[in-house]
Amino acid sequence: MDRSYAHTTAPGRALAVALCTALCAACPGGIGDDGGEWGDEGWGEGDWGDDGWGDDGGYLPIDGNLYVHNGTDAQLSVRLRPLLTDVDIDCFEVAADPGRLLTEPIFGEATTWLLPPQTNAPVAASHPERACQAALIEGDRLPSAVLFWQSADYPAVTFPGDHPADLAERGAIVITGAQDQPHTIASPGAKLVFLRSNEDPPVLDTCELPGDTGRIAWSSVSDGTYTLGAVSVGPDGCVGHDLGAPPTWYLCLPPAILYPFVEGDQIDVSTQFSGDSELLTLRRLTAADPDDTGALELRASVGDDVLDLFGATASFLPRYTCDAAPDLVCGSVGRPGDLTVRFGDGPYFKLLLGEGAQVVDGDRQHDLFLAHAEQRVVIHASCSDGPDVLGADLEIVAIQRAPALP
Repeated sequence: MDRSYAHTTAPGRALAVALCTALCAACPGGIGDDGGEWGDEGWGEGDWGDDGWGDDGGYLPIDGNLYVHNGTDAQLSVRLRPLLTDVDIDCFEVAADPGRLLTEPIFGEATTWLLPPQTNAPVAASHPERACQAALIEGDRLPSAVLFWQSADYPAVTFPGDHPADLAERGAIVITGAQDQPHTIASPGAKLVFLRSNEDPPVLDTCELPGDTGRIAWSSVSDGTYTLGAVSVGPDGCVGHDLGAPPTWYLCLPPAILYPFVEGDQIDVSTQFSGDSELLTLRRLTAADPDDTGALELRASVGDDVLDLFGATASFLPRYTCDAAPDLVCGSVGRPGDLTVRFGDGPYFKLLLGEGAQVVDGDRQHDLFLAHAEQRVVIHASCSDGPDVLGADLEIVAIQRAPALP
């Protein structure tokens, strides 16, 4: 019979579980795996009965990639939380420090196991198709820990439902300790358990993650030519455009950007997609100032690559001197970076995160600003902004205009 029940705080369900536990504690054997799981409608298929017992009077075998073994002399309540389905991780990067990098926001709801002494509970891969797996384990008198393993090393197998602690098999997560005392958790023969730290390590100023507050974003707009009505620039860098019909169209840029278009400009708006990247282009077709004969164009590139910035060559350069760090709100993990940029045959230069640069290339001047540059090694897609793929997360804006006269 399944020894798990869905996490709930309903008093009636907690009482029912406690009652069933008390009843079964008096039984001469154990509960097999074909019994019921406590869900929204009560117990599922199966019941407390002889059909849940193994042939030898013990617990029936369990299937999983790893298993948790209660090596204490008392019944334990153990909570296992799998990775959420929309979380992806860079196995190589995370393997360096899973206990620090894998934080609570990326794990789903807990399954609670009530384990009598010497019994086992399965730990199954939540993303079987991926190269590595993780789960969060918690419990009364247990230190919070991350279970992390490489998929190829621990395929799904069948484990015994119970056994003495000294017979732990490969893939065992063993809990030991005296009753009413803090317990220890370890994985004999392999490093599968990574304790979570209660303190965040200090972060150098140059290693601070860029965050999501200064990102480039825009509301939906159709490609086409527009004559600008009122243009209003907010203190947060978001620009409202009257395009001749509601609703107002918004383009949010870093506040440091001096927005180049004004009321009366006729602009061509276009968007371009490539993989997980998008390029927005605003090009002025008429000049409000008759003396301004230079082409004025703004391009904003967001995603995992830098799209066409007026022919420039741009390469992402993560700051490998910085440790990857988690975002404590969403659980995504990354490290900051910068761009190396080159126009034509000119020299390469480094465009620093959160800073701008001005480059003259022939008869055009380019004003650049790197709003976001991060190498992401864990993604919580439904919570974090940016592309839904591991690797570079880049946002840059470039403005092209006629160079100022000397």
